[in-house]
Formats: sequence, structure tokens, C-alpha cells
Amino acid sequence: MSRDEYARHWVPSERRSTVATLWDDFSREVYPYDDLELGIRNRFFLERMQRFNNMYSEAALVNVGAGLTSYPFLLEREIPCFECDLPYVVEFKRQRMDELLASDILPRRNLTFVGLDVSRLEGQEQLRVLLVITLANRPTFILLEGLSYYLNFPVLDALFEVFREGQRPGSQVALDFWMPNLLQHPVFLRLKAFFTKRFGFAAQSYCLLDQHWISAIEGYRILELSNAAHSEAIYAASSVLDNESAILPENYVVLERV
Repeated sequence: MSRDEYARHWVPSERRSTVATLWDDFSREVYPYDDLELGIRNRFFLERMQRFNNMYSEAALVNVGAGLTSYPFLLEREIPCFECDLPYVVEFKRQRMDELLASDILPRRNLTFVGLDVSRLEGQEQLRVLLVITLANRPTFILLEGLSYYLNFPVLDALFEVFREGQRPGSQVALDFWMPNLLQHPVFLRLKAFFTKRFGFAAQSYCLLDQHWISAIEGYRILELSNAAHSEAIYAASSVLDNESAILPENYVVLERV
């Protein structure tokens, strides 16, 4: 579904049993469709990157909160890619990438890792330098996937201020987001409880966005709005995600710098 043939390889063999057990627990205690939702979300963003890559010969990808995604290795045309995440995540991924390259599992790509914390001023400044200096005058596709709801509005405002300064017209920002009506959603409540119990992530509030907030982002216009259920109708022969009470309703937006 995701078109990511490398996804399974990021988890080392000695950790796969633990990861499988965690997935079994999550699917039982929270909801069983997260694999479908994530695959569809990855596919949506990959196709938007491909489209952007085809539009601009000098395109560059900046993936903020990159995690263990594989986008640089999936693009049809190799471009400069910058993966930004917390330093310990970056270090794990760099080591694992080297192992996969040595085993000829991954293709070699123009990939630079950037260890930073977007919630801190130093991390925001690192992003500013990357966009304003390193990638000056290049059209950039910035991805914020699986991240917006764990931040807060002041941090999101600061990030878009950096993006505005560093992106030229025609550049894009893509992100997924959760809506404010999620607060009392049964799957969301189970997710919060699971994160607290398993990971000690006891957030008092999540950053929930709506179309009005997104439309008001200075310097950008909405290029495309979608959601998990709509994308499932395009990519899959199922309609599981039509039942919003049984899933975690997720929305996607692509913004263009004007």
C-alpha cells in the first residue's frame, strides 16, 4: 500500500519480535487499522513528493521528523534529501542505513542527516540555516509527517516563520493533522492512555488543527486537502476507514509558498 519496499528492513532482526508484540498490543488496545492508515498516508506523501520532483529539476526534500521513513530511496529521481529528527533517532537510522547499504538492500542516495529538536530555538535556527543558506534558491518540499499534533501552536508558528523565510514561491509544505473534534473520540482516548502507559508520554494536550488555522498561515495557500478515508478510496479496494468511530481520523494538506 505504501509503496515502501524498504520499510521492513529498518527494524533489525533482533528487534522484530519485540516490535511485533508491541504492534499486537497496540492493535488490540487502541485500534487495528493503524497499519492501513500509515500505509495510505505514506503513499499520499510519496506521490506528492514525486510530483514536486518532476516539476523542478533543482528540487530538494526536507523531512522534519523523518523517523524511519524511506522517501529518499523511493523517489524516481535522486535529489538532495535532508532528514531532520532528534539526535538519537538520527544516529540509530544512520547506523542502520550503513548496514543496509553494506548488504545492498538500500540504493545509495544524496542524503544528509540533521540532528535537532524543533521545539527548541536552536533546532529552529538549524532549520533556518539549512533552508536560507544551504538550500538557497532551490525549490524545496518540506514534510512534517506524524509530528504536528505532538507540538504546540507557538512552535508551529515559529516553524512556519522559518519556512516562510527559507522557501521560494512554488515550494511546498505537506503535513498531516488531527482536528479539534478528536478530543472525545474513543480511539484518541485509548491512544492517549496507551502512550502514557507504554512510553510515559502523558501529554496534557495535543496540538489539534482545523482548516481555518491552516488557511490563515501567512505566505501559503492550500494546494490540496485530503484525509485517510478519501485516500483509501483511491489506493485500496476497501472502505474500512469510512467508519470514523473505529479509526483515528487523519487529515493531509499540501501548502504552496506564494
